Amino acid sequence: MSISNLVTAIRRYAVFLTIGLLLTGATAWWASRPRTVQLATAYVLFVAPTTATGALRNPLADDNGALVATAALMARTVEPQSWPYKLTDPTLTIVDEGVTSGEKVSIPDRGGQWSNDWSDPTVVVQVSGADPDSVAARAQAIVDDIGRNLERSQTDANVPTARRITTHLVRGQVDLTTVSGAPTLAGLLATFAGLLATLAGVAALSPAVG
Repeated sequence: MSISNLVTAIRRYAVFLTIGLLLTGATAWWASRPRTVQLATAYVLFVAPTTATGALRNPLADDNGALVATAALMARTVEPQSWPYKLTDPTLTIVDEGVTSGEKVSIPDRGGQWSNDWSDPTVVVQVSGADPDSVAARAQAIVDDIGRNLERSQTDANVPTARRITTHLVRGQVDLTTVSGAPTLAGLLATFAGLLATLAGVAALSPAVG
């Protein structure tokens, strides 16, 4: 269909075009309206026992590397799937990644874009959602699961109670923050898609003219 034929079709189907534009405007408004997301974050620090050898040795905490590996293993026990990409900024949250309802359990990687640096024996738990009580409760449940899995692993390894790794929350509790934003990009994309669909509908309704 030529440009002139499309202009003719738009004039002929003005009512359809008007309805399409109204629907596009409503969709764009809905997509770009400000949203509030609740983010619960917990930093679970793994603490090594007093250094010991022989019968009192803890194979899960021989050195800081082993402690970090144990923390990573415990993170996997509560979230088996791995994230498909690496963030260059460890301060970014799952909400920054666009996850407004979900969870992530990981250990900090401070190596930047081109290298890895897992030197911090901490598991970071993040849960996002709409209800503050629900996300906080879910984050606490994950923290509790990590503690139970760690205790079970050390029991299976026959680690004496006095030489076991312990954990505690770095900030003493699960942090709860409210993240607000206006997704402008979503509104623009909705506008573009709506206009494209409206014009496509007009072209489809109009008979082809040679």
